[in-house]
Amino acid sequence: MVFAVLACLCHGAMSAADTMSVTQAVERARAAYPLSRQTDLINKAASYSVAQAYKGYYPQVSVTAQATYQSDVTAVPFSLPSMSITPLSNDQYRLQAEVSQTMYDGGMMSNMESIARAASALQGRQLDVELYKLRDRVQQLVAGIVMLHEQIDQVRTRMSDVQATRAAIRGAVDAGAALRSDIDMLDAELLTARQREATLMSERLAYVGMLSMLTGTTIDTSTSFMLAPSFEQRHTLQRPELAAFDAQSNLVQARERAIDARSLPRFSAFVQGGYGRPGLNMLRNEFDPYYVMGVRMMWTLTDLYASADERELLQVEQQQIDVQRATFDMNAQLTLTQLERQIQAFDKVLALDDDIIAKRTAVRNVTKAQFEAGTVRAHDYLRDANSLDMAIRDRTMHRLQRSLAILTHDYISGN
Repeated sequence: MVFAVLACLCHGAMSAADTMSVTQAVERARAAYPLSRQTDLINKAASYSVAQAYKGYYPQVSVTAQATYQSDVTAVPFSLPSMSITPLSNDQYRLQAEVSQTMYDGGMMSNMESIARAASALQGRQLDVELYKLRDRVQQLVAGIVMLHEQIDQVRTRMSDVQATRAAIRGAVDAGAALRSDIDMLDAELLTARQREATLMSERLAYVGMLSMLTGTTIDTSTSFMLAPSFEQRHTLQRPELAAFDAQSNLVQARERAIDARSLPRFSAFVQGGYGRPGLNMLRNEFDPYYVMGVRMMWTLTDLYASADERELLQVEQQQIDVQRATFDMNAQLTLTQLERQIQAFDKVLALDDDIIAKRTAVRNVTKAQFEAGTVRAHDYLRDANSLDMAIRDRTMHRLQRSLAILTHDYISGN
């Protein structure tokens, strides 16, 4: 029996004959997952942060006003017979506006942009990690639906076989050549099969409901789901977690560059204009307008030694990232090796399953013929039929486990 089962329809747009791969189901789950909408928010936040970083290049305008009273003022320590100098008032006033323009900031704003972009990239990669987890959830749901579908088909095949056998011996029972209890045993077997069918269909409905909610689509029971991927050994990881580790390292490097830029001097041009008493002429005790223009340098020397601890902290963060990455890689490689051995074991088990089913089928056929001929009782036939049914169940389970191991292998490797 081909591994196929229910598939999701994209808002009811797919026809009943369509099939869907696990990859398509995963893509729909990602699109429908509320967390996916966070991607746009991360991009918007990054654009705002970058714009904010470069606002330091805009002209900076400030306005100050002050009124003071001084206990003493500047005075000329001598007098001239031909000149009278009015002393300054103890109450003084000043209203001043300044416009400054950054000329060189040591690359600080450029590094603020780098930090903003690196932080946004890290958030995006962390979001990818969370969304990647959906793949495993979707695979588990699909595998469960496939398994239930296979079991339902198997139960229905068993019911058809029992019904055919019951019809074959019905005449013998009516003629008194066979016991009525044989019919009763077959009827009981049919009821048990119908009970199991109802249970399996209920479980499948629950799985289908969960998959429908996760993918945001409608499930059509006649659409098939492809679940038997080919196996290829891959030990090169392409997981989103690795990109997240790289993004963390990039953020640490951007913060280190910002420390370097912070320790450099900054230059700016400025223009000041004001009105006050006194003005720039300290010997004139009147309200005067004035202006000053020039170039200013500011160099915070404490950053030269205060940044040492920050650098050491960033080095520790980078070492932690490296350890986490190495641990993640080692665990993934161990899991891949284990899964590869499981897949190889399932290949051998499935080959034996085919032989077992062939033998069980031959035994069941002989017992069935003998039962219909009246030489054995119903329990003999049902015993061999149950043995065949169990062998088929085992093969179905082994096939599903092999497919799940392959899907998990691809999930772990990121392919």
